[in-house]
Amino acid sequence: METTRELYARQSSSLPGTRNGRSLAVRYPPMIEDPAADLVRWVKEGEHLFRLTLESLQGAAALGSKVEELSEETRRLRADNETLRRELDLLRAERLAVADTFKVFAEHVTRLATLALHRLGNPGLLTDEAARAPQTPHGS
Repeated sequence: METTRELYARQSSSLPGTRNGRSLAVRYPPMIEDPAADLVRWVKEGEHLFRLTLESLQGAAALGSKVEELSEETRRLRADNETLRRELDLLRAERLAVADTFKVFAEHVTRLATLALHRLGNPGLLTDEAARAPQTPHGS
């Protein structure tokens, strides 16, 4: 007795629309031997395909949810990044202001040290200068 597959192979090679015994279109074996068994097999295959489809849809829904979560996290991280950039800009500006203040202070200390060394080099200036009131540098 021929199996359904063998019967299908023999029949499809002699049908129009075939090339070298191979079908150009998808053909299903005819229900000849046991239609009830074929019907049961088709129902089982249909259930399997339905399960696969359902799993695919559930997976797509889960992925959609994950994409939404990642999008929200991306928005939050961008907002945090922008906040940190603004804070960094403020800190840089503050650092430049402190550096300028330190530069002015260092210039003032340098002037005072130069004046002190100059006075130490000329002891007569120390007695003359002691009588005068201390002077503050102008422009600071």
